[in-house]
Parts: sequence; C-alpha cells; structure tokens
Amino acid sequence: MEKTLSLSDAKARLNALVDDLHSKADEFILTKNGKPVAVLISTALYEGWKETEWIKNNPQFYKEVKKGMARLKRGGKYLSFEDIFGEKL
Repeated sequence: MEKTLSLSDAKARLNALVDDLHSKADEFILTKNGKPVAVLISTALYEGWKETEWIKNNPQFYKEVKKGMARLKRGGKYLSFEDIFGEKL
C-alpha cells in the first residue's frame, strides 16, 4: 500500500518504516516542503523493478520474452527455469 509522509516523519520513524516494508510490502512517498522527493520501497520490489528495467533495456531479450509469451498464449509448452538452465532458483 502506498503512503505519503514527510521526510522529517520518515527520519523519526525509520526503523518502523523498514519493518513495514519488510512485513507488509508498503511503499512510502517521502515529501520535503510538501513536494514528493523520494520513494522508500522494499528490496523485493526494488529488485523486481531492476529486473524489469534490465529486460526492457535489452531489446533482444525483451523480444524473446514477448515471443515466448505469444507461444504460451497459442498453447505452447511451458518450460521452468530448471528446464532451461538445469538448476533450481
């Protein structure tokens, strides 16, 4: 859940905010003088965002993902990570 709070409130409650990020997957928009200046998110959300950005910025990989998704929609066989790479996540 997205919440907005001031930078000074975030400083005062940082430990509790980090706990909320970990346990509830909250997101916090931090403001300074009433204007949004930063976002505090969980590492899981951040890592997912970074992976998405990597995929989007690698045209050949993105093209292959889109082809695979289209193949699945047409009833193609699903392959797991282990099927493809021979190792478990």
